[in-house]
Amino acid sequence: MFVLSVGIANMVGEYRVKWNELMAAAMIAAAPVMVLYALLERHLVSAITAGAVKG
Repeated sequence: MFVLSVGIANMVGEYRVKWNELMAAAMIAAAPVMVLYALLERHLVSAITAGAVKG
């Protein structure tokens, strides 16, 4: 059992790279982050701009 990033790094061998599995694993790893950002983007931007207001 590996962390996802370690599992993806183990797909690169010395003489061969499993490109199909590598790209599939990268998409599976990136999808939750993109969904979370899409849901929280409004709050993140408002918090960043609220911290930048002077006064």
